[in-house]
Amino acid sequence: ASRGSKRALLVTLGIRDPADEVVMRKPSRETKELYTDITDEEKLEAIRQVRAVAHRLRSPFPIGAWTTFQDGEWWVGAREGTGRRRWSEVVREGLQVPHALHPPPAVSWRGPDDDEHVAEALDLLGDGLVEGAEMRIRALREHVSQEVVLRAASLVHQQYTKVCMPTPALDGGLSGEQLMAYPGDQEVYRLLVAVSRLAPGALRPEQLPNFSVPQPMLLLEVQRWLRASAADDRADGREGRSTARNVERWKDLKVDQSVLMVHQRDAVQDMLARDAAGAPGHFVVMDTGYGKTLTALSYLRRFLDASAVDVRCVLWVTPTELVRPTLEQLRRRWGAPACELPEDGRPLEAHVNVVKHDRLRKVGRELAAAAPRTLVVFDEADTMYAATQRTSAAHRVAALCPKLVCQTATPLRNTKNEQLAEWLQRTERFPVDGGNWLVAANGMVSKQIDLGIGVEYSEVEVAMQDEVRQAHLTGKRDWLQVAQVTQDATDGAMVEEAARRAADGVLLVGNDRAHVDRL
Repeated sequence: ASRGSKRALLVTLGIRDPADEVVMRKPSRETKELYTDITDEEKLEAIRQVRAVAHRLRSPFPIGAWTTFQDGEWWVGAREGTGRRRWSEVVREGLQVPHALHPPPAVSWRGPDDDEHVAEALDLLGDGLVEGAEMRIRALREHVSQEVVLRAASLVHQQYTKVCMPTPALDGGLSGEQLMAYPGDQEVYRLLVAVSRLAPGALRPEQLPNFSVPQPMLLLEVQRWLRASAADDRADGREGRSTARNVERWKDLKVDQSVLMVHQRDAVQDMLARDAAGAPGHFVVMDTGYGKTLTALSYLRRFLDASAVDVRCVLWVTPTELVRPTLEQLRRRWGAPACELPEDGRPLEAHVNVVKHDRLRKVGRELAAAAPRTLVVFDEADTMYAATQRTSAAHRVAALCPKLVCQTATPLRNTKNEQLAEWLQRTERFPVDGGNWLVAANGMVSKQIDLGIGVEYSEVEVAMQDEVRQAHLTGKRDWLQVAQVTQDATDGAMVEEAARRAADGVLLVGNDRAHVDRL
């Protein structure tokens, strides 16, 4: 859809209800506002154009080749005539897929050291499921730790063509763009091989340590069974017992819901609605200063009041420079039981444990052990997109925790949207990749308030002084010195510009206290 000849607009169908279309501008580095800079007339016209034609469907699931809009609803299946179903009906009722019945193993798996069982599974080529597959797969939990089961479930999560376990580089670090391999991954591989023996239609071993996925819908069921077996531990037997424990354990976490502004209250309700729909996590987008911290706290309190998961602690991950301000805000302003993550890396029970991003990789093993009973908040999640050990450690914790909240003011930092897609995978039930990440992005809990404030960007050129020129020409540049010299050389021009606009009111942002005094 287009507005005259100036720009194109994108339309994505809704996640929960396909008729809940979202209209946005095409993401790019230059695009500052994706949603708010579009008039109601433009949105209506864009949706009208999209609904007026049939669209080809590309999906690993058997829902048909076309989607069309008719009688106020989206339909899937054939392009026209019979053989179509209401898309909302498919979402509500799900899909039924026939599968072959595979012969079961003669002897049950006895654990990661059962080489005979592994050899049989690797030699056997089958399809479908064995009889009683769910019960058998859930029983595998008896032979491995909860962390191994959750790690296995996280590796098959979102996969519908192949499952590739991470492999270390020759120096033991990251291999290419992969996340890190961790100690214990050999047990995870053997567990997945045991699963493939019971569900060959879901997983098929290929070149070690990878698997192909013959039927992605079966793999979705296998993932659900794996997570259910781990959830049996987290719930401690009875739902009411865990909820009561949460209420008692977290009695000091008090959030006055009446102080929430309308957009914060709406965000909390959106997250609770996503929980009810089975979303594993949330990606919250709010501009700086709009109250992400209070919103997340309020949601955590509501989650704890109703959850069947026995939650022992909260982990709040934030950039280094925000650790102290976050602790101050949590403690003094909102009265939350908050502390900095202890030196040993073991989160303090019944507390919000604040930790800087860069420390994750150093205490990854301790956090992974605590993660199954920990709620995790990643503040400024956009700083953890790059393929680094820190990001790998963050994904490891995110994959093991019962509920995840990512929050940021800038979800689109650059044009490398695959890195954003990796985090969106953690917050959605459906497979997210580079081809459909925009649909998942439109499922973000985004509360952008249009204050009607215009933004004007202006550049001021400053003549280069000799000391600046010399700093830039030095063979082995000290970039901190270059930045300092450049800043010193431009301070005067910035103050002159501020003085010129003094009647309007000016906010000058300094680098540190000394810089503030200089300005």
